[in-house]
Parts: sequence; structure tokens; C-alpha cells
Amino acid sequence: MPKLPAPYSFRRLLLSRLLLLTIPALILGVGLTYFMTYRKARSALLETVRQNLTQSASRYGETIDSDIRRVQQDVAIATLIPHVPPNTPATILTQVEQRLAFTPDCLQIQSINGDDILASTCGTQALGQTLFPRWAAEDPHYPPEIFTAQVFNSPPTADNPLSLQLLGPIYDASGALRYRVAVQMTLNYIPIAPLDSLAGYPVILNQEGKILMHPLRDRLDREITEEPDAERLASLLENALDGKNTYIHLFSFGGDGVELIAGYTAIAAPFSADPDERWVVLAIAPLAQTLTPLGHIRQTLLTFLLTLTLVLITATMTAIVLIAREMARPVEKLRDDVLREEKLYVTERIAQNFQIAEFNQLAGAINSMIRRLISWAEELEGAWKEAQLANQLKSEFLSTVSHNLRTPLNGIIGSLQILMDGYCDTREEELEFLDKAKQSTLYLKRIIDDILDLSQLEKGKLDVEMDRVPLMEVLEEAIAFQEPALQAKNLTLRLQPWPEPVVVHADRDKLRQVFLSILDNAIKFTPKGEITVTTTLTFHQPDLPLANGSLVTQDLRSPSGQLVIITIQDPGVGVAPEQQAKLFRPFVLVHAASGAGLGLAIARNLMDLMGGAIELASAGVNQGTTVTLYLASAQRSREAIGG
Repeated sequence: MPKLPAPYSFRRLLLSRLLLLTIPALILGVGLTYFMTYRKARSALLETVRQNLTQSASRYGETIDSDIRRVQQDVAIATLIPHVPPNTPATILTQVEQRLAFTPDCLQIQSINGDDILASTCGTQALGQTLFPRWAAEDPHYPPEIFTAQVFNSPPTADNPLSLQLLGPIYDASGALRYRVAVQMTLNYIPIAPLDSLAGYPVILNQEGKILMHPLRDRLDREITEEPDAERLASLLENALDGKNTYIHLFSFGGDGVELIAGYTAIAAPFSADPDERWVVLAIAPLAQTLTPLGHIRQTLLTFLLTLTLVLITATMTAIVLIAREMARPVEKLRDDVLREEKLYVTERIAQNFQIAEFNQLAGAINSMIRRLISWAEELEGAWKEAQLANQLKSEFLSTVSHNLRTPLNGIIGSLQILMDGYCDTREEELEFLDKAKQSTLYLKRIIDDILDLSQLEKGKLDVEMDRVPLMEVLEEAIAFQEPALQAKNLTLRLQPWPEPVVVHADRDKLRQVFLSILDNAIKFTPKGEITVTTTLTFHQPDLPLANGSLVTQDLRSPSGQLVIITIQDPGVGVAPEQQAKLFRPFVLVHAASGAGLGLAIARNLMDLMGGAIELASAGVNQGTTVTLYLASAQRSREAIGG
């Protein structure tokens, strides 16, 4: 019987219960206060972030629109050359470059139709070939105006690029169109203020959903439908084009998978012939970074609440200790009197001077009953336990033995009765019933032998003779013995041996008995199909877990550090998971079949004696069964794997 824990004193129990009722409630109240206060602070800060980002998006939109218009004006002014000398594109290129208020990435003087590059600062690749219409005198919009568009990804050094190409006309003194100027430039935008000031960084989309500007170069020229946040971005685009300046939460638009918050607004698309065409400007910031001030708020709040909690807990505990002491005093006095009762004379009584009437009544009852109750309780408890144990052992023994002996005895009696009554017409029938009686007798003998073996195993009186045993020889002997049973059920057995000879530490006869028992079960519970036997030699890991909850123990560790694993797998009726742990107990039968239920119990004990282990696994009913045996290898070091 397990030892019961020591009982608590009444004062300690009362004190613990009062503390368990008050302290958790106090801590819970403080925790709820912290949670609600922190949540309100977070909501307020988040609302501020949303407003700032929305305003920041508007400021970015105004800045970008102003910059593009300024660039357009600079290009238009730079191309107004009063006297265009003939056949001097290089000179014109120098004049235009000197007149520009900014440094372009590329500047070219091209023929009117753009087919020829007459002068260039950036190589021979013509700008604007696929972006602008061909200029010709027959063009109804002749002379042309300046066009612009985003055409390429930003250079690696750009912080947040908006890449543009512009085209402008150059006229000679007579007013005839002589050349055109192609300008390529990049507008870089870093945040208006650091990210922790809630300004965010800018991103631009056109109204078709194409990304025109983004700090990540691989996102440029992509459609928002290609983004993981496609639905949110589509909703953002629709709201912005409808004139709504607000915010939205994104999760994958920043490239690193963090949650983002974005304010947005719409501006008129620069250089567009359609006055209704819009660009959508976003101001985006990582949500965690915008909520950085919450750290200071949380730290201050925690410090205050912790101080308050400690003060409240101290005051509460002081009050509880005082209350518990006053309430426990009568119980402790009664306890002291009862514990001294063995030293009192018969005429003495437990003092009945308590201020509580119920305690005085209890003291009087205890005086007359305590000795008799203790004595009777001890006697009754001892007698009851002895009777229960004896009755349980008797019932289990009679039930299991009678059940397993009755079946073969009934077979013997029935066969002999038929012979004695002369119901057999031929000599062959008589021999058939005599054979049945013989088989039942042998089966009865096998049950009795198994019971005796199990008894000897459990008493530790069965010896094993450990030796170096060739595994395949013993396994093939067991398979040969079961060959008639395999043929009778039209089953096949496939043996997959280790490619090299395997030697184990075991008792040859006991190991053969284990194999016979497991193969017998596999054949018995397999209606059709193939039984597979596999042997493996491996360097095992420490403490391999088994299905029955046990572990491969230190006894399996061989000098060579190898473990032999024998697996016997059948496609038979299987075993329900809740029944598998019971199969290694004596007289346990999960399926209705002949047998005493001792095979696996004996096999487990024999494997333990040989320093091995056994496990059984099944996915469930009608899903087959796998039995795995573990034995220490007796391979010498030169026979080790790879040796």
C-alpha cells in the first residue's frame, strides 16, 4: 500500500485555503487592470500611428507631385536653346546638361523618330524606344510635348527610387524640329523623418495596381495581384481611388513577413493625358516599430502595479495570519489534549473548557470512544484486506486455470465418448477421433508445461545458458518447425536476413522457443497473405523506447556497440491499441482463438532472462501486427559494420 502524505495542521490548512482564495483573486485583479490599461494605451497609440501615417502619405504625395513637376519644368527649360548650330549634337548635349538643375542618370540627343542616338552620356542603348510615340511631322499633336514614365528598376544604391524617363523637343532657328532629348533620372525618397517618428516610408501604385516605387527592388514593376496581400492591396487601391484617405494593415508587402501598417492617399498621375488618372501613395511602417513607445509605458505600468501588488499582498497575508491563528486555537488545544490521552489515568478526561460548545461536546465523545474506535478499526481493516486479497487470488486462479483446461478436456471426453458409443462407421473415423483426442491431450500437456514454465520464470528458478548463438540457424529451425502450419493455411513466409552472419548473446533453446511462440501467433491470426521476418544489425541509440513503455536496458549494450533487431510482421487481424499492453500478461486472450494466453508472457520473461527486450505494435484491428525483438550482438569488433 503506498505511503499516504503527511496530513496538514488545521492552522496550516486554514491559512493555505485563505491564501488560495485571496492572493489569486488579488493577482487576477491586478493582472486584469494591467491588461485593460495596456490595451487602452496600445489602442490610443495605434490610432495616433494610423493618423500620422495617413498624414504622412498625403505629405509624400504632395512632395512627389511637386518634384516631378519641377523636373518636367527643368527639362522643358533646358531644351530651349536659342541658336541650334547644325550638325553639333555633342555641343547640344553639353548645353542641355549644363542647363539642367539636376544631374541625370542618362542624357541622349536622338533623331526625331528616336531611331538614331546622336550623342549620349550613357552608352548606345536608346532611351524611350518602347515608352513614347514616334515623333513625326505628320503627327496631329506635332510638335510634341514632354512625356514621362517609370521604365526600369532602381540602381542598388537607391534608398527608395522613382525611376523616370522624359522626352523633350529641340528646334532650330527657323522653328523646325531638329532633335529630341531623352532624359533618364531617379528620384530617391527616404522617410520624411526616422521610422520611430511614425512617418513611414513611401510606396507608389498606379491605378491599374502596378508598383511604381518600393524600397525593395524586386517589387518594382510588379502587379499587386502577385503579392501575398493581394486582396488587402486591391481594397486599398479601390478606397484610395474613391477619395478615401485612411489606413490598412498589411502582412507581406514589406518583404520580411512582419506586420505593417499603411496610410494612403491618391494624387493626380503626372504627365497623364487623362485628368482622372491617379497614383496611390502609401506611407508604410512596421507595426512593431511604430509601437516602440509602448515599451516605456509597459515598464512604468508594471513597476507601479508590482509595487501595489506587493503592498496589497503583504497587508492581506498579515490579516490572514491573524485570522487563522484565532480560528485554529480551539482545534490545536483539542489536538494537544487528544495526543496526551495515552498518558492520562482512566479517571482523567480531556479538558472541556473551550469557548465553543461544539468543541466541548466533541471532547466528551472522544474521551469514551477513541480507544475502542482505533482498536476496532485496525482489526477490521486488517481482516478485510486479508479476506479481499485471498478471495481475489482464488478467483483469478480458478477462473484462468478452469477456462484453459476445460477446452482440451472437453475435446478428449467428446472424442472418447463417440468411440465408446460406437458412432464411428469405419476404422478411418475411429482413427480421426483418436487423433483429435491425442491432439487435445498434447494441447493440454502444452498448457500445463506453459503454466509450469511461467511459474518457474516468475519464481526466478528457470536458468538460461548464455552463449554465442548464430541467429539465422535458430530462426530457420523455428521456421522449418512451423512450415506445416504455413502450408495448412496456404500462407507464405519471406525471410530478409542481414547480408552478413549475425551472432547474438542468448540461450539457443530459449531463443528458439521465443521464435516458435511469435511465429505461432502470426500464423494463427493471419487468414491470408505473407508473413515477413527481417533481421537488422545496427549501432543503437541509448534507451530505445518500446511500445509497451519499457526501454532497451543497459544489458543490451555489447562490446561492439551493436544491437540486433528481429522484426516479425504479419498482415493479420491486428490488435486494438487499448488491448496491446495486456498481451504480455498471463492468460490474456484478445481474440477468440485456441490457446492459453501464455505465449507472449513466457516470451517476454525469456527475453528478459537473456538480457533482451520485446515489443508489439499494431495500427489497429485488421491492420496487421509487428513484433520486434532486441538482443545484444555478440559480433566481434572486426565483424562490426563497415569493419
